[in-house]
Amino acid sequence: LGWKEYFLYFGAIEPKKNLLRTLEAALTSETNLPLVVVGRRGWSNDAESHFLSSLENQRTSRIRQLDYLTETQLASLVRCARATVFPSIYEGFGLPALESLTLGTPVLASNTPALMEVCGKAACYADPFDIASIREAFTRLSRDLAYCAELRAAGIIQAQKFSPEKYKRNLEKLYKSLR
Repeated sequence: LGWKEYFLYFGAIEPKKNLLRTLEAALTSETNLPLVVVGRRGWSNDAESHFLSSLENQRTSRIRQLDYLTETQLASLVRCARATVFPSIYEGFGLPALESLTLGTPVLASNTPALMEVCGKAACYADPFDIASIREAFTRLSRDLAYCAELRAAGIIQAQKFSPEKYKRNLEKLYKSLR
């Protein structure tokens, strides 16, 4: 995998992560960049598992799957990706997207409230229920390097809003207000 020459999804493989639509969008997009999928099987993932198995049997180079990486290996993979991909149907917070922004990697995210709050103006958004919308985001991120550079710069600034230091200050203010 070359520098900025692949997309990366990392996380649990389960329906809420929208991996089936993501895989279909990646396979039908106008990009030659592969999508690397890193994650273990989560709950109720029969459809995702079946689809990924069928891709392994076809030996496609467009989708590559890894089950486990160390924290250091994953951070390196995130940092070197063209973009990380999280067009989830829903998220509790969106920590993987925030980790990507912190490492200076653009994010393809769903236009759902949690991810929009975490990513702000630092993501390329897609409708998680619309394969064409996700496909267009893949294509744009693969072709428009200036846009990727804008997202990278905006992402580093956006990630600072959720820094441990800021969290600590906000928590201190909360506790002081409760006294």
